[in-house]
Amino acid sequence: AHRLRDYDGTTVLVTRDALDALTLGDHLVFLEGGRVVQAGTPAEVIARPRSPYVAGVVGLNLVRGTLLAGSPAALELPDGTHLVVAELPAGARPGDELLATVNPAAVTLYTDRPAASARNLWELTVGAVTVTGQRARVRLHGIPGLELVAEVTLSAVTELGVVTGARLWAGVKATEVEVYPA
Repeated sequence: AHRLRDYDGTTVLVTRDALDALTLGDHLVFLEGGRVVQAGTPAEVIARPRSPYVAGVVGLNLVRGTLLAGSPAALELPDGTHLVVAELPAGARPGDELLATVNPAAVTLYTDRPAASARNLWELTVGAVTVTGQRARVRLHGIPGLELVAEVTLSAVTELGVVTGARLWAGVKATEVEVYPA
């Protein structure tokens, strides 16, 4: 981290450490590829990340989609896959582009297609597994516009045979999806 001081006495901290930024900062500015992708208070950024990079920094999955007409409420992702949601932002209309976040702890993994209550089920490929303490973060991909991280226990990693390249089913309940304007 680098501390800088500008002419009015404001301290600016430049860091790549997410914990430092989120706990020490009053106002955050995220740069990606040399351009500002989001700025706001830590609470604003955590509640509504605007890019996959920012969502990753605050520990969330981010999906962008277009609101479909009809019921149940759903977003259409770039490849035509749907993300069913329980609640929509006020004033949202079919055709609106929306962002949705999912906490990695809300993503459930299965070896076979489950007969589960989750409205959202996708067969995805494990891209990476990162272990931290007794938990593992499993990166999943395989559908354009839908890359997910699931947070599971180490025993789940063993029981499900979670290794890079494995095909697993990922489930997310509609009530676990937070939606807001893009």
